[in-house]
Amino acid sequence: MKLRPALAALAAVALIWIGPASQAHAAASDTGTYPNQGNYCIGGSYVNPIASRSIVDDYGRIVGRVDVRYSYKCQTNWLTITGNPTAGPVATSLWSDAGGSVGEYDNGTTQSTYTKQVYAPGATCIHFQVHMYTPAGQSYGETYDPGANFQTVC
Repeated sequence: MKLRPALAALAAVALIWIGPASQAHAAASDTGTYPNQGNYCIGGSYVNPIASRSIVDDYGRIVGRVDVRYSYKCQTNWLTITGNPTAGPVATSLWSDAGGSVGEYDNGTTQSTYTKQVYAPGATCIHFQVHMYTPAGQSYGETYDPGANFQTVC
């Protein structure tokens, strides 16, 4: 039965040619990048938000929404902000218990926008604050939680 050694050699060659199974990318170096650039973390994201929070104006009216997204591929979180009726600037802060943080000041749009991401593997807690302004620079709305200066999602 000389066929078995030939099959074993063929299988070894096939494994070398195909290569090892690709590993999912996950690294703290993704912090500060946009999820649609570089390692394309958005491609491995949880499509539905893992959490949502309201953006509320000074009168308690909901004027926007923040969705927290998670990439299984890169183990990162970022925020998607929708509903900016004044199209004014939006300031965001996002940080992870894994150590990374990002802050941005977006010039504003009535369209949906998203932030840079932070590395937060597994159930690592993230914290964030979103603040909207009018085009004239006046405070318009923010994520709000009584007794807290920021939101937390674990």
